Amino acid sequence: MSTVQSLDRAIELLRLISANYREGERLSDLVKASQLAQPTVHRLLKQLVEVPEAELPAVLTRIAPHLKPYGGLTRSILLKLVAQARERGYAAITDYAVAGVTSVGVPIRDRTGQVLGAISVSAIASRMADREAMVVRTLQREVAGLQAALTRVTIARTASI
Repeated sequence: MSTVQSLDRAIELLRLISANYREGERLSDLVKASQLAQPTVHRLLKQLVEVPEAELPAVLTRIAPHLKPYGGLTRSILLKLVAQARERGYAAITDYAVAGVTSVGVPIRDRTGQVLGAISVSAIASRMADREAMVVRTLQREVAGLQAALTRVTIARTASI
């Protein structure tokens, strides 16, 4: 599969996810809606999350033409948002996906540091402004619990083999 085809498929997945942002999307629903195989959807979602630093500028250049519908989001703004997310350990975005809405998300990682998914919260921007730090701490606490549980399960499975 070409890089352009992968990118087109990844953008389509983002469109599907954003169309149902209130409830979220299950992997099985994305598979059905995209008509892609489950491993393909999983791989594309993982690639979106784990773009290596060296490849990021080229990826952002490729997706830049598709950003216009997202409230004035540009390649340079997205690059800044990615850098901020990597520095802080969580992502935050206001007014781009949905006008007047702030979303924050914290990655869920396995014991090797690979991103498995994320937990996010969206709220009216004016309500989130004074609460973002508290929301992030809450998400980080919940993610820490999930990661600890995943580690226990992984260790238990490994020990039983």
